[in-house]
Amino acid sequence: DFIFYNTNTETYLPTISINPGQSVQQPGSTTSVLSKDIAAGTYDLTVHIHNDFTDEFNPVVTGYAFNIVVTPGMVTPVTVTCIPNNPDPIGTAAFPSVGQLSVPWVMTQDGPPTSFGTEGWYEFTATSAMTRIMVTRDNTYGASNASLYMVLFDSNGNYLADVAPDELGATTLEYATSIGMPYYLAMADMGEGDSRSFNLWTEAGTASTTIQYGNSTQFSGSNNWSGNYIFGIPISVSTGGELANFGTWSLNDTSYMRMALYADNGGQPGDLVASTESTLMTNGKMEMAPGASVSLEAGTYWLMAVYDRDTLVSVNWNNYVSNIRYYYSTYPTLPSSLTGSSSYSHYDLNYYITVTGASQASYTLVSEFDIGEDQTSSGWTSTGGYLYQNYTVNPGGESWRLAGDGSSYIQMTLPVTGSASTYKIAWQTSGWYHPTNADVYVNGTLVRSYVSEYMGDGVINEIIVPNTFGTTPLTIRFQDNAYDPNGVFTGAYLWLYEK
Repeated sequence: DFIFYNTNTETYLPTISINPGQSVQQPGSTTSVLSKDIAAGTYDLTVHIHNDFTDEFNPVVTGYAFNIVVTPGMVTPVTVTCIPNNPDPIGTAAFPSVGQLSVPWVMTQDGPPTSFGTEGWYEFTATSAMTRIMVTRDNTYGASNASLYMVLFDSNGNYLADVAPDELGATTLEYATSIGMPYYLAMADMGEGDSRSFNLWTEAGTASTTIQYGNSTQFSGSNNWSGNYIFGIPISVSTGGELANFGTWSLNDTSYMRMALYADNGGQPGDLVASTESTLMTNGKMEMAPGASVSLEAGTYWLMAVYDRDTLVSVNWNNYVSNIRYYYSTYPTLPSSLTGSSSYSHYDLNYYITVTGASQASYTLVSEFDIGEDQTSSGWTSTGGYLYQNYTVNPGGESWRLAGDGSSYIQMTLPVTGSASTYKIAWQTSGWYHPTNADVYVNGTLVRSYVSEYMGDGVINEIIVPNTFGTTPLTIRFQDNAYDPNGVFTGAYLWLYEK
């Protein structure tokens, strides 16, 4: 089902459905299964895919795309990422779960109408700060060459890294991961010819001394950003170290720009931490050194940039960010604080930083809390909320939903070891797709503010909090902020990690 919501008129179009029995072909192919006229305008798109091959008991997988601009006579490509709800990964028709297979894993060429072969998903939970994914060819079922394409996603369906198609002897993909969190590896055999088989496994990777935070892979979209406005996005720095450089992908060679890093102040930019000098932009990848040496602690920061004129920049049309902050400042001035900046929603930005000499200590899970079931334990208190039926997260169970009244909250106190330098709080949404509006406090300190952030069912959100509390247990509170009575916090599970 394709559900279009016109954001200009605030109305839904009639649901567009593919008839049962019809299917969309494999990646890279174009299959016309229906045609409908829709008016020009800007739309949010919800896609429901019925996939009982993934999960016969809970077959509907949902994905979203935001701010799709429909223009007469123009082709508008839209990408929707649908991660299966079922913890079992997708397999092939012959092998229902790649993760349940004993090696070797067999991939069989499907033939026409596409030139692609079998696809599969592999799901794993990271056990190390670096994970190495290894694939080697096995000749048990045939020795013909393969061209295997691998793409790694996080639990929210965000693209992380890929390995381009290659004639396999062996392929390795290594990536910085958060211990205890799920990851998804998509694989497609893009070769021709006979069946072939592979061995696939994961292992602890080599601790890297260089980590990039933000969006370092070039986006395919572009948008014109106004000069003299400082724009930026929040980033979570999980491992501190020396700030080596700022980076972006430039689509311009005439504008000047500056990048800056600001500390977080209750869910918005606070004080200036580091910045670059004014730099003439050049087409392609740009990396700029900070004006002074800066050592970063783990935590949330705001990665910002300002241009001397209206400038075409690289954006991700498929990732809608609901809390971009902006602040007017005549170029090249970067204020010492951005307190009072404004918020609005737009597409994700191609900004990143590189941190070197980082300590590779990993996160350890110290507490897990079932928000919907454990109200009698862990120092639980609440007011104004209610139990709420889960849909795909622990079907049949319950979660807790705030009342959207500006005063309801849930609060839990969790024990700590007392030796951590950094905490990571991870919580999982539950229920139908909705905007989240809530403030998160740790021991009375505001650490994150969610303002109309759209989250699908089962999304895992992470908050990095430096340990300024010593050995004191953490009292974590989710407080409704009354931004929108119809968009409230709904939580199923919470995990506390230490590093």
